[in-house]
Amino acid sequence: SAQCDVATQPLPPPLPVNIAVEKIEPNALRFTWSMPDDSEINVCSVCEITWREISQEEDEGFDQDMTKAARDLEQEDKEKWNAKEIPVSEESGEFRSRIMGLMANTKYAVQVRGRNGGG
Repeated sequence: SAQCDVATQPLPPPLPVNIAVEKIEPNALRFTWSMPDDSEINVCSVCEITWREISQEEDEGFDQDMTKAARDLEQEDKEKWNAKEIPVSEESGEFRSRIMGLMANTKYAVQVRGRNGGG
């Protein structure tokens, strides 16, 4: 029988852990996180940070589960999200970023995720 060579996609990278706000400034947010080293199967190639303003109406409609709220917002209004990518080097595991240009006294939804060829 004929031979068939196939290349499979990697698994999506694991979720970031230890996400913590380092400093809240009037127009910026500094935070840190870690990406678990999940062997060579689903290595993260880039960290993506997305954020958007939460309106007062949206805020009043959410309960205490802001993680679910951020996911719901992401599905509804993709064009409202800002994005920033941070390349991942082989030796990195701890990350730090700063989002600038925010408005004072405003709530934001912020997401951090790893990406690779699998998602």
